[in-house]
Amino acid sequence: AEDVPGKKTYGLISSDQPVFAQDFVRYVGEPIAAVAADHPETCRRALAAIKVEYEVLSPLTDAELAIQPATPPIHPDGNVIRR
Repeated sequence: AEDVPGKKTYGLISSDQPVFAQDFVRYVGEPIAAVAADHPETCRRALAAIKVEYEVLSPLTDAELAIQPATPPIHPDGNVIRR
């Protein structure tokens, strides 16, 4: 994400949703990288070069627990994405 120029956020619900995960992944399927290539083989090599290590964390599935001060934040400003 650091080497992508310009604004790195988007969103319909939250206009500042990051395009790529940064520091940690917040949900299954959150983008971590993008590859653009002019040839399929170049694309395959670039994809193979992407290495990611994940630490599996406990899911946050309880809305009441999510808003408790002791619960680690998912987003920089806490666990409430929109009021």
